[in-house]
Amino acid sequence: MNSQEVDSPHLQWLKNKLSNKEAISMPDFATNFKYLSESDADMAFKSLLSKNIIPRARQTAALNSYEVWKRNEGQTFWATQTATLSLTQTASTLAAEGAHVAKDLIQKRRISMLSSENGAQVLYATEEPWRTLMKSLKKIVNGEKCVTFPAPLQSMIPEHVLLFKHAVNLLETYQAQDAQDKDITLVKDAQGDLVVMATSRNLIPAFEEHPSTTYLEKYATTLRDKGIRHLRKKLVVDRGVLQDKHMEVDVLPAVAEIEDKVLRILTALCDFILQPPFGNASPSENDCLHLWTSIFTIIADKVTLHTGEKVLQASKIIRQMQTIEFGDVSESGRKVDCIFMNDNIELSNIEFKNPDIAMRDLTIQNRKNVRLARCIQEAHKDFGVQDASVLMADVSGFVGVFYQVQTLGEITIAGKVTSTTVLLPRTAGLGLFLQTKSLAVMWNYISFLEA
Repeated sequence: MNSQEVDSPHLQWLKNKLSNKEAISMPDFATNFKYLSESDADMAFKSLLSKNIIPRARQTAALNSYEVWKRNEGQTFWATQTATLSLTQTASTLAAEGAHVAKDLIQKRRISMLSSENGAQVLYATEEPWRTLMKSLKKIVNGEKCVTFPAPLQSMIPEHVLLFKHAVNLLETYQAQDAQDKDITLVKDAQGDLVVMATSRNLIPAFEEHPSTTYLEKYATTLRDKGIRHLRKKLVVDRGVLQDKHMEVDVLPAVAEIEDKVLRILTALCDFILQPPFGNASPSENDCLHLWTSIFTIIADKVTLHTGEKVLQASKIIRQMQTIEFGDVSESGRKVDCIFMNDNIELSNIEFKNPDIAMRDLTIQNRKNVRLARCIQEAHKDFGVQDASVLMADVSGFVGVFYQVQTLGEITIAGKVTSTTVLLPRTAGLGLFLQTKSLAVMWNYISFLEA
């Protein structure tokens, strides 16, 4: 453990919990460190739970307790957190989650954004009653008076009702204030509620479910009872039995193929943990990339992975347009860490960074990644695919967050497809991987690209 980890406020919080024998819970963690975004808190909390200083029993108990809390009280907790944010706090967090608004870049030849003072990009939904509420917000900002405000619909989920009512209350309060006493932060808070609602539309619940997780549960017991070296031997034996059973066929049946891939993935992870290629040194960006792409390659049947700062061809279209309209001298494409392709068609992009990347750099990476996904989306229109949804991911070390870029009316929105933060085991943490939905998210990501 290096000195940076020792001095980390997160790590010190964890040590205090362990020494005082207190519960390691997400509500306490998120409140203590003032997390405003569920995905940011999820990533940080799970990374903390993977630390070697936690006894395995406490690690498992904390993780199980967190997963139960997230499915129940967690939804209300994060909705309440959101409803009390200032836009300055909201925007900095949502920028890291990929909040993005843009007019159709090919048809409109321009980008239109609603931006706060700190440059975070704000978006809004075109569906009612959110569209009417956004119009009311614009009228108030322009000095016009709104006689009535829209009401939430009965079909809206409780979290969205809470956000909607909070936004209306803020606008009513702002409108009732005297001109010399008007507090513009009330309007910005209302914008923040609209941002949160729009980004939540990208969630795909099915992304956390996959048949592969049934095998993980089986091997989690082996790991807990026998340890990782015994687990690796069992994986090799089980795969041999599976292959022997289907010796006479060239292609494994679908169910057997899933099991075979799970066995290969878990064997690769065991090898990585038992003998990390970077030894005792800190892993480089390439070390992290290699582990991720190794797993993706095992899962994939149709798509191919291309790494090594490859040029995203789809980005050339946008840059050439900028040359025509803005006099931008560069017509070259943007380089990316990893491109997923089917034949010559670019499908998705992933950016990789070192584990210790600063939040500012992670935010820059995310915003670049969102724009590159928009380039892919525009390129797909040339193939006759309208309103295409493009997936991408941001990876910092062995932690990844998966996003979706999709068209919503005249704008494009981006947000995470699942609240699950994918966490690959490093020198430890295999038990955590076996008990979470990380593999399901990675598998569904590839399945989406191959559909």
